[in-house]
Amino acid sequence: MYTVEQAAELLGIGRTTMFGLIHDGEIGTVSIGRARRVPADEIDAYIARKLA
Repeated sequence: MYTVEQAAELLGIGRTTMFGLIHDGEIGTVSIGRARRVPADEIDAYIARKLA
């Protein structure tokens, strides 16, 4: 699992854009206490959808 900032870096986008994708439901997250994490498979699924 990645932090939002780490996931954004992997995708080569900014933090604000990443939060926009999360808000729009493009990328799912998991809340652990107050922390929000992005599962690695969500990143892979998002990339696969964009390439299709």
